[in-house]
Amino acid sequence: MFLSEKLRKNTKIILWITIFCFVGFIFLVWGMDVQRRGGRNPSFIGKINGRNIPTTYYRDMLTQAYEQVRKESGDRISETEETRIRQATWDRVVNEVLLQQEMKKRNIGVTDEEVAFYIRNSPPPEVAQNPAFLTDGRFDPEKYRQILTNPAYDLSGLEALVRSTVPLRKLEELVSSSAKVSDNEVRMVFEQTNQNLDYSFVLIRPQMFRVNPDSIPAQELRAHYDKNTEEFRVPETAKLRYLTVEKKPSARDESDVLTSANDIWRELRAGTDFAELATTFSEGPEAKRGGDVGMLFARDAMTPEFANVAFSLNVGEISSPFKDRKGLHIIRIEEKKTENGVEKVRYRQILLPIAPGSETLAEIHNQVLELVRKASKSSLEQATKEMGLETRETNFFTKDGMSPILPQDETVREFPFKNKVGAIGKPVETQRGWVVIQVAEKRPASLPGFEEAMPAVKRAVSRARQEELASQKIETVAGMVSRGASLEQAARASSLPVEKVTSAGVFEVGSAAGKEPAMIGAALALTQGQTSPVLKGDQGFFILRLDGRTPIDEQLFQSQKQQIKTQLFQQKRMIAASIWMEQLRSAAEVEDYRAEVLGF
Repeated sequence: MFLSEKLRKNTKIILWITIFCFVGFIFLVWGMDVQRRGGRNPSFIGKINGRNIPTTYYRDMLTQAYEQVRKESGDRISETEETRIRQATWDRVVNEVLLQQEMKKRNIGVTDEEVAFYIRNSPPPEVAQNPAFLTDGRFDPEKYRQILTNPAYDLSGLEALVRSTVPLRKLEELVSSSAKVSDNEVRMVFEQTNQNLDYSFVLIRPQMFRVNPDSIPAQELRAHYDKNTEEFRVPETAKLRYLTVEKKPSARDESDVLTSANDIWRELRAGTDFAELATTFSEGPEAKRGGDVGMLFARDAMTPEFANVAFSLNVGEISSPFKDRKGLHIIRIEEKKTENGVEKVRYRQILLPIAPGSETLAEIHNQVLELVRKASKSSLEQATKEMGLETRETNFFTKDGMSPILPQDETVREFPFKNKVGAIGKPVETQRGWVVIQVAEKRPASLPGFEEAMPAVKRAVSRARQEELASQKIETVAGMVSRGASLEQAARASSLPVEKVTSAGVFEVGSAAGKEPAMIGAALALTQGQTSPVLKGDQGFFILRLDGRTPIDEQLFQSQKQQIKTQLFQQKRMIAASIWMEQLRSAAEVEDYRAEVLGF
């Protein structure tokens, strides 16, 4: 049982396993393809190529994802992050079903002999990375063999893991078999990675030229408008009326947590180890360290309630349960110290957040449903007023833009453009609460006339004039260079500076002058002493001369050649698998019922 327990506690899933996982469980759950009978069956969250997907499975995976994020961050999940997690979980479900269907279609399985071979010679990455099998941070085959040959250990968990992942390995091999790496590619990557460039350039930014929009002749403005009319089209816009009913804990919830805290405190007073109880019951990020925060904190780094308790205790003393905005705490002082006149403490803590319980959540949900029911009979504003709530309104936004509320939620963003003014959407559940939206106002797409579009036309013509002036200026410099003048001579004649970049790495791209992608790319394409034609970058127009590049270290190249080739090969395999997965998804018939079944 030791091995199975270690796997459960220490498994780390790498990237491709994240895509190709949980298939064994899917075979079991989705083997029973119960057909929907009339209406939208809430038991199913969607359908993929005719296969019904159980709502409970999606919910369970979503809960696991929420818990993992909370465990890693220790903070409440934002609405934006929550929307991302919901979509990522759905994508994961879709990927898993499609992979299972593809393996069945290709008749990919695994024999007992193959399972035995992989267990002995090629354990799954999550097993090979398990701390139980590492020495100095690397997989130790000898430790692994000791476990395999010891009859005291139950290997059923490892066998099940290998049996479910080997078919996925086979599928990955098939879809990425086109990956090939040539010696020229290896050489190019080495040169780009290990070569530094020296170059000089002249850059002219359009904003260097002042253009008075009011001085532009009306005929020129009119001609630009007539020629580029569609540029001034205003898309359809809408605004939402909304409210959030927060998931606030009730007095009952707080009382339940306090009861738990008092039970823990009594165990501490009876002599139970603080670190053991913290590891078991605390929901703070330091729980895995037995509640030890690991460093000294000053008073101003704590909430006032926390500081008052922490600085009133002596080293070794344990507080009774106390409350602040994070929840209920029990702390033990581990160390006290004064640094530069500032008193600090290090402590262990047991943190029990005060969160709404299942009964409270059900009551809040019923309140939201009642609100929507009343709003459908009168108006959202009247219903919220009757229930002591308050609505807000967003600014106008476009369908292709970002919704001011739940910006990553595509359903919310599209809702006002698919429904009439006054329509109320299904409540959307977030980590924070329930959001109810209503279409408040809509403005149809329109093409403003010349007079109405005048401010935008002036801005567009002004920008075009600035770019034209900048282009003319740099062409003058380029013309002199083409006639034999040096870059410095040509720049000086136009009262322009020559800027230099030295030892620029190929991957040192950025927004700084001289480091933008267009300039690095231009320098790479030149031979030493050669000057580029006029080019346009993110910041303006430029010409560039390559002054030098570091020579290739052939000995270093030979020593790194195989490693680069292996890395390129793995990258190409991943890209091939990714492209294949996208094609598989594009060809699939995916029906997403989440908006109807769960409200998002």
